[in-house]
Amino acid sequence: MVAPDRVGLAVALVAAIGQLAPVLGRGYVLLRDMVFVPRLPLTPQLLGVNGVPRAVPSDLLVALLSRLVPGDAVQDVVLAAVIVLGGWGAARLVPSSSPAAAAAASALYAWNPYLTERLLLGQWAVLLGYAAAPWAARAALDLREDRPRALRRMLLALALAAAGGASAELLAALVVVPVAAWPGGPGWLRRLAATAASLVVVALPWLVPSLLQPGSAPADRVGAAAFAARPDTPLGSLGSLLTLGGVWNADAVPPGRDDWLVAIAALAVTAAALWALAVTRRRWPAGGFPGLVLAGVIGLLLAAWGATPGARALLAHLVAAAQPVGLLRDGQRQLAPFVLVVAVGFGLATERALAAGRRALVLVVVPAALLPAAAWGADGALVAVSWPGGWSQVATAAHRLAPGPVLLLPWSTERAFGWNGNRPLTDPAGHWLSPRTVGDDQLVVGSLVTPLEDPLARQVAAVATGAGPLLPALRARGYTGVLVQRDQPGAPGLTGRLAGLRLVTAAPGLALYAVPGSHRTVLPSGSVPAALAADAVAAAAVLLAAASCAWERTERRSARYRRGDRRGDPAAGQGGSDTA
Repeated sequence: MVAPDRVGLAVALVAAIGQLAPVLGRGYVLLRDMVFVPRLPLTPQLLGVNGVPRAVPSDLLVALLSRLVPGDAVQDVVLAAVIVLGGWGAARLVPSSSPAAAAAASALYAWNPYLTERLLLGQWAVLLGYAAAPWAARAALDLREDRPRALRRMLLALALAAAGGASAELLAALVVVPVAAWPGGPGWLRRLAATAASLVVVALPWLVPSLLQPGSAPADRVGAAAFAARPDTPLGSLGSLLTLGGVWNADAVPPGRDDWLVAIAALAVTAAALWALAVTRRRWPAGGFPGLVLAGVIGLLLAAWGATPGARALLAHLVAAAQPVGLLRDGQRQLAPFVLVVAVGFGLATERALAAGRRALVLVVVPAALLPAAAWGADGALVAVSWPGGWSQVATAAHRLAPGPVLLLPWSTERAFGWNGNRPLTDPAGHWLSPRTVGDDQLVVGSLVTPLEDPLARQVAAVATGAGPLLPALRARGYTGVLVQRDQPGAPGLTGRLAGLRLVTAAPGLALYAVPGSHRTVLPSGSVPAALAADAVAAAAVLLAAASCAWERTERRSARYRRGDRRGDPAAGQGGSDTA
């Protein structure tokens, strides 16, 4: 019989190919938050010292990897790894020796509305936490049973999640804390302390810059409402969440979710999965089952929090009062633990259906059958394109500007380029230019607009959106450059405002200007040493854990080999038999 985890890996690979085949290879998938460039500049911004550290340390890791391989290859590996590692991890989490159970769990975790909707939002970094969650849960279960290397493997799984930043690590934490720290059994406090320490160590790259930020961001009073879960099925918000969807952005909903039959079938899958999980609860180690169920319940409740009218007001108040609570404003993002619980339960339901004598192997293809629009690049929504050469030209010219920030115009968060099929994309200039870029970072959802987070953006917003020449105000504030994306709405109206600026270089759709006589600006950099130290500590801990696990695995294999040689030696009196 084929090992279940190998079956789970094979299914996850098939799922990844089925979803990503059209975009693998040369070219970049550029959609909303998914911005990859050939060579991301190494700048202090990657440490998170100049604003809210949202892309920390994910962008730093991408920048380092892009020194080894092209940026589009980095993107391909990341997107494929999210699906493959996630599905494979879910298969390994199923408490069953049935290959069919592993295959079904892998299929659902690697192919579901949550995953597709987050891909369509471009949130690849968040999905690192999604991929790491089942591995962290497996390590937490092993920690409950005092298995060797469990804590080190937990640290490695949490490091994968933390590589995606605070939001990604939160997804793994929502799983690992309830599973590892559920009361009962020896060493409960020790497990809790070890889990908390692991979470803090891998969080240092984004946690330290967050704590050392000068001042505070303005209160966000609309985020809870703007990013609350929304119905993407006829079953309402709760029904959509129970069927593993409910994203806040209607443009990120894959086609077919609004079909009644599909919605009811998806709800039936969830119900069968939860039932199967309940009837097999004795298979889990002591405390493992309630811990995993609690993780799923917490994830579901957090996802539904903002979608519940009365509770939403409390969430909005907390988000406005305490900036860290802002991690919870995108409620549906926290659904990941519930998706994992349903995937594991679906594997167990498939196993029980097979045991009942039914031809239930077909259940493995149910996730894909309920969401065919996820196939082949999300039904064409994910497309690989090439960056126009003008971006490289502008990036090279910007590197020669005098030290100081560069203003991005027109003043807008999103861009839409004809060469990219006019797909919405977060302004990519900050990923191309090495100088500090300042642009609009507000998020617009319908009639709701979140506040500006970047302190420099708040200082210059009135200038960027006002009238009259830009030169005096930018010179006084120490700006040394202005990048105008001339093919974007609002760009033609900027012509008169550019008087006095010196054109440095121009390319199709792009124009870079220098600000003559600008006062020298000293950008905040006091937390750079602390951020570097935090990165070094986290990296050292992860590398030591990985090296220790690899060394012990090598030693164990060598010991088995030596024992095999001993048993195979006639002088040892074993007659050459090998019973290893």
